[in-house]
Amino acid sequence: MTENTYACASADAYIYLNSILYRQDKNNVNMKWVADLAKYWYSTQRMAQIAKMYPVAGIIQTQIAATTLAIEKPETYKIQPLKESGPNQLFWCLYIAKYGYKQYLEAVHYGATNIEMREKSAISEFITNHPKRLKTTNYKLSVSGSQELAGKFMVQLRDSLDMCIAYSVFYGTTIYLVYPNRFLVFCPNIDEVADEKITIIYVEAAARGHYHYSLFDNTEEAKRNFVKKLRETHYEIVHYEKGLKGMSNYKVAELEAIADKLGVEYGEKIAKQELYNQLLVASSPATGRQN
Repeated sequence: MTENTYACASADAYIYLNSILYRQDKNNVNMKWVADLAKYWYSTQRMAQIAKMYPVAGIIQTQIAATTLAIEKPETYKIQPLKESGPNQLFWCLYIAKYGYKQYLEAVHYGATNIEMREKSAISEFITNHPKRLKTTNYKLSVSGSQELAGKFMVQLRDSLDMCIAYSVFYGTTIYLVYPNRFLVFCPNIDEVADEKITIIYVEAAARGHYHYSLFDNTEEAKRNFVKKLRETHYEIVHYEKGLKGMSNYKVAELEAIADKLGVEYGEKIAKQELYNQLLVASSPATGRQN
């Protein structure tokens, strides 16, 4: 092992390693001590080893069939967070979208729980310091609502859908949660901005009321094309707590159009109230626990 191998390490790094780990005088720094520590460094080789540890649960390249979401999509990456990073898959999908998969693997290696707590603490602090910012989102959250949400990031063990309001602002992205026949949007601005960054996350029901979240990872252009098709084929849920507005806001024809997107069957003489009640159930956003 030669000195050139560690040429990238600065003199300050040598002093730090020597004084903290060996408690030696800085004048006694030598390359052998640094070389001895090399096996513990988080190097490119170590990154490759970690990636091999999770050959299936990592990035899965797959051709997603049009029948999966009734949308024709190009061959792309679908990323589902590893079980080692904990139960909050929704958070980790957003983390990967923001920082990349390599940094996500580092978080898993060094302690995903600590990274998640640190990130959520920063989000909570941001909301506290900017209490009116969430009022400019598409959900127009009040100051008191923002304060309540800030508290959730510090005490809530599992993410809830309303936390996506803060995620969209903090990460500067419009979030699309895509269900099999409907979708939910969290926009950092009242009106969607044409060139706003887009994050698309699939939501799939799992056993015992749990849900799987996975990230659609592709170019911004591909994601915009996806969203364009999504709006044609899927129903947009009006709120993370309810699927529809009040019944008086719809004509029968409008309810029938929604039923067609949601795959709800109805007869020619179905009463408006009956159809509306069926759609309330079919359009409801996921409210179960995450898996």
